[in-house]
Amino acid sequence: MNTKPRRKNGYTFAEVLMAAGLLGIMIGGTVRLIGTMNISETAAASGAVGMNILDNTAKLWQLGLTPAEVLSVLPTSTNNEILDKAVVVDGSGNTVTFGTAGTTNLASSMGTLENITISINVEDPQGTNNRTSTATIYRPTSR
Repeated sequence: MNTKPRRKNGYTFAEVLMAAGLLGIMIGGTVRLIGTMNISETAAASGAVGMNILDNTAKLWQLGLTPAEVLSVLPTSTNNEILDKAVVVDGSGNTVTFGTAGTTNLASSMGTLENITISINVEDPQGTNNRTSTATIYRPTSR
């Protein structure tokens, strides 16, 4: 006869609770990671759209367009879902803000450059801290 106590097949209640707790922690961490990745992706996309508009604005101004002409050429957020989500539009419907134009004299009588500051306000996906990107752009003055 066998005198060893027989162990029942299966898991104890404590083992099941421990496994369920670990599984819950892993699922919770995964959901939190996915949320963080979505916010990061949205912020990166908004920043890329904003920098693209800022770059195109600078190039158009360097080609000789006036600020009013540049603003008339740039896309607006009207019926443009990408711009509407990425960039903060000012009260006049513009995505870019121009500063006042100035001039810079180069050393050794090499000439004069026109300069202007342009700014764009990029949306924060969480709506707490919108970012402003500003650039000073230079172009040669016409003689």
